[in-house]
Amino acid sequence: MNQFTTRAIKKTLSALPVVLVIAVSTLAISACGQKGPLKLPDEPAKPATKSHNHADK
Repeated sequence: MNQFTTRAIKKTLSALPVVLVIAVSTLAISACGQKGPLKLPDEPAKPATKSHNHADK
């Protein structure tokens, strides 16, 4: 290996811990805020009511 390749490898390896810390921090911050299992609503959502449009008269 030449000197340039060795220096590039050392630089990449020294940046690895920083990249890992940023990646783990990003995942921790973006995690879902709800605690416990996710639940479906008890009742299905009611359909939207029709708006009363006065143009029909």
